[in-house]
Amino acid sequence: MKTRGFSIVELMLTLVLFGLLVTAVVPSSAKATQDARRRSMVRQFISAQSLTKATALAYRQVAELHIDASAGTWWVEVDTSLSATAKDTVGPVRRIRGKNLTMTSNLTLLCFDARGLPTAEGACEAGPLRVTFSSHGETDSVTTTALGKVIR
Repeated sequence: MKTRGFSIVELMLTLVLFGLLVTAVVPSSAKATQDARRRSMVRQFISAQSLTKATALAYRQVAELHIDASAGTWWVEVDTSLSATAKDTVGPVRRIRGKNLTMTSNLTLLCFDARGLPTAEGACEAGPLRVTFSSHGETDSVTTTALGKVIR
């Protein structure tokens, strides 16, 4: 008489092999996810810089890209009322998303004038700007030249 099914040894062996497979795959997928988040932050930062330049041209005012690396945030501000006293945030305030993801920057305020060129007017800082996003020993950098060109 033949019995159907699996023996306990076969079941245990299958579970052990499955466990080994999971422990090999999970860390690599977590790293891939973190790498994708880091690259996404770089793209969002480049978009914010483009928004700053476009805003300066649109309002014919100095537009400011604020960078708070310690908090992992950046945002764009411009005087939309032309009163030189009331600045509005244009677009979203971006924040770093993801564990173990850090941001460093050599500047805190990058500005573009009404012609779309970087300026060191007022509290604005002169370039070049270098922002680095890091996670798990990997880094992605964005460099902005003194003329406002983005280099990755």
